[in-house]
Amino acid sequence: MPWLRQTSAVAVLASCSRERADLLLVEPARPHRPSPSRRRTLLKPGGVSGAQVTTYTRQENSSAATEFKRIVNYLLLNEFRERVLDELMAKFGMREKELFGRYYIPINKLELLKDGGMLIGAHDATHRVLSTLSISDQHSEIARSFAFLDRVLSPQPARTFCYPFAAPHAFTRDTEILLETAGAAVAFSVEPRDITEHDIVSRPFSLPRFDCNQLPFGSASGSV
Repeated sequence: MPWLRQTSAVAVLASCSRERADLLLVEPARPHRPSPSRRRTLLKPGGVSGAQVTTYTRQENSSAATEFKRIVNYLLLNEFRERVLDELMAKFGMREKELFGRYYIPINKLELLKDGGMLIGAHDATHRVLSTLSISDQHSEIARSFAFLDRVLSPQPARTFCYPFAAPHAFTRDTEILLETAGAAVAFSVEPRDITEHDIVSRPFSLPRFDCNQLPFGSASGSV
């Protein structure tokens, strides 16, 4: 697949080995590209394909941002993901606490929502594409997510879950079984339509929901 392209400099994953995930800043004026043999050691083979090609089409991203998200979320090998993101944060002087405060709701606000009668659902622990993980790793992501909510909010009337990335390719039947075993009542995918009685009866762990980008004031161009 083509490498990241943008008029300004962009961070790309390059010059990598399984021992160390290095980062390279590539500028259009200096069109250096890492050799394919070295690049493939960090990325899954095959490139973005199938249903993954339709990801992020409802977000208002630049083509470079969309491709970067697809690389990080679908092509980057799971064992390198956290380290690569940490290096990107350090390279561009980003501070986690500042980003969290800008994009994510604090715990005290979650408590206000709960006190107002809302259910706070889980979303897995580290925002992985669950279908790319082993069953044991999926179990860990789900269990840690529910444990966090139980710890900060105390047990809620029901456990609910929304799949990261949410499209049907992002989870499997095994994921649904794991959620049922974990005590979840329902789980949500992204399919822009109303829930029917048949949905609830036939497949409660793959209920449809509307993408927030389809709603008024719901644009999420900065989301992952």
